[in-house]
Amino acid sequence: MKHSLQIICIVLFFLQLSPAQDTTSANLLSLSLEELMNIQLESATRYETRLRNVPVFAVVITRQQIEERGYASLLDVLHDVPGFDIIHVNGLYPQLVHQRGLRGNNNRTLIFVDGILIQNLYEMNMLGTALDYDLSNVQQIEIIYGPASALYGSNAVTGIINIRTREASAYGKRPQVNTRIRFYEGWERTGLNVSFGLGREYPAHQISWAVSASFRESDGFDFSNVQQLVSEDPLRGTAFTSKYNASWYRAIQTNVKFRWKQLSLQYYYHLYRMGEGTFNNGFWYMDHQVSPLRYRWKNQTFVTSLPNSQWAPYGQGLRLRYTSALTPKAEMQMDFVARETGIRPESFDADLGPPEDKSLTRDQDVVPGDSIFAFFYRRHSFSYLLNYQIQYSPHPNHKIIGGLSGEKINTPLDYEIRRFIPMERTFSEWLLQPRITITNYAFYLQDEFSLNQLKVLAGFRMDYFAYKTGLSTIKSKKYLAFNPRVGFMYCPNERWVFKVIGGSAFRTPTPWEFFSTTNFRKANPSLKPEINSNMDILIGWHPGKTFNVTLNINYQYLKNVIFNSVPIGNGFNQNQNIGAISQHGAIFMLNWLPFTNVKLHGNYTFQYSKFKNLPVALSERFTSHAGDFVPDLPRHKFNLITSWKTGKHVLLTYRINWVGQRSTIRTNPVPTVDPYWIHSAGIQLSDMLNSPVHLELYIWNLFNVRAWDPGLRSADGYRFPALHPVGSRTVFIKLYVNSL
Repeated sequence: MKHSLQIICIVLFFLQLSPAQDTTSANLLSLSLEELMNIQLESATRYETRLRNVPVFAVVITRQQIEERGYASLLDVLHDVPGFDIIHVNGLYPQLVHQRGLRGNNNRTLIFVDGILIQNLYEMNMLGTALDYDLSNVQQIEIIYGPASALYGSNAVTGIINIRTREASAYGKRPQVNTRIRFYEGWERTGLNVSFGLGREYPAHQISWAVSASFRESDGFDFSNVQQLVSEDPLRGTAFTSKYNASWYRAIQTNVKFRWKQLSLQYYYHLYRMGEGTFNNGFWYMDHQVSPLRYRWKNQTFVTSLPNSQWAPYGQGLRLRYTSALTPKAEMQMDFVARETGIRPESFDADLGPPEDKSLTRDQDVVPGDSIFAFFYRRHSFSYLLNYQIQYSPHPNHKIIGGLSGEKINTPLDYEIRRFIPMERTFSEWLLQPRITITNYAFYLQDEFSLNQLKVLAGFRMDYFAYKTGLSTIKSKKYLAFNPRVGFMYCPNERWVFKVIGGSAFRTPTPWEFFSTTNFRKANPSLKPEINSNMDILIGWHPGKTFNVTLNINYQYLKNVIFNSVPIGNGFNQNQNIGAISQHGAIFMLNWLPFTNVKLHGNYTFQYSKFKNLPVALSERFTSHAGDFVPDLPRHKFNLITSWKTGKHVLLTYRINWVGQRSTIRTNPVPTVDPYWIHSAGIQLSDMLNSPVHLELYIWNLFNVRAWDPGLRSADGYRFPALHPVGSRTVFIKLYVNSL
């Protein structure tokens, strides 16, 4: 896909529409640290609270910071905040993200958009629709650390992320249109992002609405020259074909907000089509399009066309909310949420046969007919949720909330597939799957009160789950979960704050973990929920308006850990609860304004995660080369972001991300992954020569460092690579006219 000319034409077209943006370098760096600490967030307590006063450890990324640092997606943000580890797959997920040292399948942190959950319903993980969320319409991002099941139920194990989109008041009288181009190293691979937002308020009628949308497409990184450890015998490591073309994506994102008096409606739709990236190894997997594909069957050569290997997750959700003041001290809030998630039927997977054929077929388009394994996939899940909540404030220093929640989820037992039949050069009919019904009823209660300098928060939530498959071979599953949370905050004066938070969270097994079966994997409806117990201590020092530091010390213990594909004999494996994980760590954050035109933010993360009570027979399969430690996670990470406003129209930004050494899983032929530094720099030019033109240039991986992440799953160098390349230098150019 070469579309440089198309990009230029589209940019020029949108610049003629008098596009707009309400943030320029003239007001960047304008918020003091004191004002930032007074920003309101909702997700920590389910009601608006100042960041300084929330009884948990939280980080808020404001609209101003999004503009200053050149963030385009949620993934960009997660690279810079503490406590998150990212493995760059550049496809399929599109990245694997771990919060607070618990390695998993992107399903222990919840992501919301305006309070609507956007995780997929089948595996409850974060796919491209969530992780690569476009930030052009975002007002702020609230990141909560630690168990949150006391308010949000299942899967809020390590924290939650709430993306709050812009209200109607944030828009002017004209549409806000942004164009962003990206060029990868070599300049032959490109990308384009076009977005717009529009909103109106009618105070006399108490009506407001806002609409935003974005379209993004990209060729992605070029890994065709990545050939690591290919001289081993047998072949082990990372080796992608010279025709590699699997890191592309095309995404559509739409958000609608409408408010009339006490009634509000919010709707989102996301579609994210992407190549499989480096999830699989080129010596085992077809990582490029071969069209037409020539294959041999019974000494004859046949020709057929196969599409690019790709995955197309999508999701949409609608929330209808009604709020009403019951008394001067009590408010009622009722939500109805309908969601749909799935994998669209153009999702396609092609495999070129057993490992012994790879050296012959890696870059060829003629393969034995009986060695072609190709499938289309689809999956459709939906849910309905009703939540009723009452907030009661007997006096200004005392708040009580309580709520009832009921949700019904309907999802298939497994993926529905169509298999390619080589001898007929056609695909079979769809293999339908039985449906699973999951019912969840919950009750939660939270009490928060303040007494002089002391604030105390206590709450709990009870969840009841029931799984029904409709199959006589698989019994229904039921269980209860109880999760408390207690927090204390002491502020002796405006300079110091001390917080202690403790609680628990749980993750219910997903339908995939419970029931998914293959020729080698058996279902396990006896799985138990993972249970996470946590303790946080936070110390904050804020001596003035230009400097503050925060130290967070945390400990968590995760039991009933669900391991995927545990061998059970006779060539079969199964998902099982085995052992526990003990994790302790620390996060240090610094914000400093040494001068009126310079802002500096730094954070350091230390984490130590180790398996407990793991059977010796499984230690070789799941632990790291360094011992019984959780693999693929660095002990140390560091981020530094500096912004410098020079003159009236120029803002410079410099970012440094350092990831320490990682010990890989023992099946990986590469025992450790070297640490790496990624430097990024940006410059923003606004209102040049008294014109409304605004230009932003941003370069990620400025020095084109060749960096690596550890491989996923078994990472044996055959089907799953031993190492994932992080990516080469990328140049972003953003251009718009500020005509508000």
